[in-house]
Amino acid sequence: MTELRDSALGLDVVPLAGYIGAEIHGVDLRGPLEPSVVEEIRAALHRQR
Repeated sequence: MTELRDSALGLDVVPLAGYIGAEIHGVDLRGPLEPSVVEEIRAALHRQR
């Protein structure tokens, strides 16, 4: 599997098998997320469908 890196925000997106989706690394979930991070996560979700 290929690891993709979003250089703008530093998110690592690792696709998983089939339609399961992807692992996303580089996101701090201990507090509120910036709108730009939420948008990148949504975009990664749509790419991995």
